[in-house]
Amino acid sequence: MSPLPRLHDARIPKEGSVSPAERMFRVNWISAEFRSPSGIPLLSADYVSRLGRAARVVDVRPAEELVGSLGFIPGSDWVPEEGALAVLEQLGDDDPVVLVSRGGERAGKLAAALEARGKRFVAELFGGILAWRQAGLSTVRDHEILAKKNELR
Repeated sequence: MSPLPRLHDARIPKEGSVSPAERMFRVNWISAEFRSPSGIPLLSADYVSRLGRAARVVDVRPAEELVGSLGFIPGSDWVPEEGALAVLEQLGDDDPVVLVSRGGERAGKLAAALEARGKRFVAELFGGILAWRQAGLSTVRDHEILAKKNELR
């Protein structure tokens, strides 16, 4: 993990080209992001929990995992892995998206694929929902999310 933001990262817009709040959001995202040995963009559960609604959280697990004992992150969207690329490609290239799976492997593969397709602010929740729960963060098991399959807020 790099302790300082990568100041020459092309994702950081020049001052004045976006609002100061948007620029600071991007700087913070980049400084919090780290990479797996294979280059997958990762964000910690602690950082994601502080984002609130500033980023879209998308759970890619199947229905039985989503409403099972681990639950899902409140406010997240549900886009199962098998159709996730097609649904998530509809988002803008600079829309921040955090992908969630059980332990992170499925979300990581999708994050890498979306990044390769030009999404600049996409990452896997490092450690998945298991890390989220281990950090003491809340989840819900509301079956109503099943009716919102592939719907992005």
